[in-house]
This record gives sequence, structure tokens and C-alpha cells, in this order.
Amino acid sequence: MSVSETDSFLGKYFSEVTLLMTSAKDPQSAALLVAKNTSNEYSLEIFESFFALHNLHKEISSILDKFSGKSAFLVKVITIDLLVLSIKFYVIAWSTMLDLAASLVSKVFNLGISEKDINIDLILRNKHVQKTEVANILKAYTRQSDYNLFRNHRNEIVHRGKIVDDEVVQLQNEQNHLFSKRYSLLNTKQISDEEFQKEYKQLTAKIEVLASAKKTSYKSHYDRMVKMILDLTVPLAHKTFEIYMLGATRSNEVTS
Repeated sequence: MSVSETDSFLGKYFSEVTLLMTSAKDPQSAALLVAKNTSNEYSLEIFESFFALHNLHKEISSILDKFSGKSAFLVKVITIDLLVLSIKFYVIAWSTMLDLAASLVSKVFNLGISEKDINIDLILRNKHVQKTEVANILKAYTRQSDYNLFRNHRNEIVHRGKIVDDEVVQLQNEQNHLFSKRYSLLNTKQISDEEFQKEYKQLTAKIEVLASAKKTSYKSHYDRMVKMILDLTVPLAHKTFEIYMLGATRSNEVTS
């Protein structure tokens, strides 16, 4: 999912609001109503959430690129340390993206939940959200994205500094063992530099294959996140328009 595609987060949201305006009984009045409300605090907070999602999307896209390695002359070189770091960054950023999506829902529904308390689970327990398509989209996403596994992975990274990936950890251990065989002072039978270079070359080849597979896997995982946010924009636009209309109705009641 390219960076430019995420412009459609806000773009799709606005497209749906525009569709609601043009299909209203009085399109001109609806357009004036939307224009009047786009600069109020409620709308500005929603736009702020979309911008935060867009910026984080760019960061995650950059993180996924790092799975291919760092540029060294004319080639990209991937190390096990860079792969571990990229996985940690991705999982934490994914968790943040999910919290930002939850924050967006909270702002659109005007739930008044504190930013430090917001998360998807809390949103799904909210009675105002439960009866809407938003809840169905979020539930479908959590079923299809290894939600519990990635939540646990995030907690292991944040609280214990460990990744939950046996394949990567195994290669990490192989590298540590190889360096120990060559450089550890506790090893009385150190291998030669020639043997070390031969084994390190073999290990690097295994790391490159695994890193490529992990990039494909994590990119597929993130694409589901992007799709979920795009799907959310439609019911969120409907909720926003509903709140605009409700505000106008109440204003007319007060002035009449």
C-alpha cells in the first residue's frame, strides 16, 4: 500500500459526505450546513485524527521498506539486528495505528473518551458503536488480523524487549553462537576467520530469505489495516452528517 493511496482515508470520508449532501432533500442547504460545520471544534478534531493516521501510515511504509535492508553502495544489506528492529517498530506502530483508528471513531461519535484511555476494545464495548456498521467492521478486522497475537507481541516488545517470532529468534541465536565461536574469550577452540566468513555468508543468505518472507507477511497484515480504515470512513461519514443535521435541527428548534 503506497503512501499516496492513504490520501483516500480523508478523501473517501469527504467523498461520502459529499454524496450525502447531494442526495439530501435540499442539497444546497445540506452543502451550506456542511461548510458551516467543517471549521468547528468537532470537525477539526476529526481532521486531526485523519492527519495523524496519514503521518503514521508514511512511517509504517518506511518501516516495511527497512525489511529489505539498508543501502550499502549499490545493494541493500539486511542484518538480523535490523530485521528484529524493523519487526519491533512495525508491531508498535501497528498498535498505535489501531489506537488512532479507535480515537477517530470516538471523535466522530463524540464519545468524550480520554485519549490516554482509548483502544479498540473500549470502542467495541460502547453501546452507541455496537449497533452500527462501525462495530461490524472492527470485529471483522480483529478476527482476520491475528489481533490477540499482535497485541501480545506488542506487550512482549514494550514490557520485555522481546519479539514473538521463533524463526527470527532462531537466526538471532545462530548469529550469537557463530560470533561466540569466533570471538569469545571463553571459547578455547575458536574457529578461523576463513571459517567464520564462510558460515557468516551462509547465515546472511538465510537472513535475506527470511526477511523477504517477513516483509511479505507484515505488508499483507498492514494492508488489512489500511482496508479496515478505508471501510470505516463510510459509516463514519454518515455519523458525522447525522450529527451535523441533528445540530441544525436543534438550532432551529431554539430559534423558532
